[in-house]
Amino acid sequence: MKYIVRIDRSSIKKNPDAGRTMFPMPGCWMPDGKGGMTRGVNMVYQMQPDPNYLAKNAYCEVTCAFCSSKFSHKDLEEDREYIYPDEDYYYIDNICPKCGQRDCCEIEYEKFDQKTGKVIEVK
Repeated sequence: MKYIVRIDRSSIKKNPDAGRTMFPMPGCWMPDGKGGMTRGVNMVYQMQPDPNYLAKNAYCEVTCAFCSSKFSHKDLEEDREYIYPDEDYYYIDNICPKCGQRDCCEIEYEKFDQKTGKVIEVK
């Protein structure tokens, strides 16, 4: 069965940090200039600026196609598996938290435009 995880419309908020490309990270160990270390604040830089709007997904109950357990979409697990030791791995999505079966349900997430704050409906 296919489930659609919708955006919680009431959670859409303007981001107070919109456009920010760096933020302080307190508690980092830094040289104190005397041969020792002290706790300080490092500035962490990111490549893309923070989005204009933030939103959360609404609760969606899903049912495992294998064991028929019901649980929140947030409880689904994911993993990665190597095909051969020298090659890349691939992701395994939607693992049932109860029975451990892969692809126990099909999920599509509603899209959200972080620049305009508008929800793009899933059909």
